[in-house]
Amino acid sequence: MFTDLQNNISTRQLAQGAAECTFDADLRRGPDSQAFCSLWIGEITGDSATIQLITPTGDQVVFGGVTAGTYLPVQVQQVLSAGTTGVTAADIICLY
Repeated sequence: MFTDLQNNISTRQLAQGAAECTFDADLRRGPDSQAFCSLWIGEITGDSATIQLITPTGDQVVFGGVTAGTYLPVQVQQVLSAGTTGVTAADIICLY
């Protein structure tokens, strides 16, 4: 297990790749598309953003009050344009 003391985050594996997010696209990678991503949020417009996403199990989740520089340590299959506000896809980085 790795611990990021500055951001108070523990994780079992460090990211090995990164890509710019594309709204409404399947973000899985790797053999048989089994690798899901977590998200890092860069610049936002306003004080906070709302991110609506789909997890690997098909759950739709909404994260509100997201600020610039936020890391969302959740497995993500898709980021939805509908329901995502205050941030562009270009400002969301997918970490694999």
